[in-house]
Amino acid sequence: MTTKINFNGELCDELSISVMDHGFLFGDSVYEVVSTHNNQPCFLDKHLDRLNNSAHAISLRIPRDREWFREQLKST
Repeated sequence: MTTKINFNGELCDELSISVMDHGFLFGDSVYEVVSTHNNQPCFLDKHLDRLNNSAHAISLRIPRDREWFREQLKST
């Protein structure tokens, strides 16, 4: 399995986050792990719904739309 990290639109094989990062300091973050089959994301709409619901639950604004996420997944 290959792991890619998309951090603010930049693809990385590895990533370090500063201990001064707001999400690290306050623990306010949301994420989704999306499985793929034949290079296609599985259940993407459900993942995006869950991501938006999780963000809403902690009053976190996601500054990207669904199409941005779809395009980012295509590039991985």
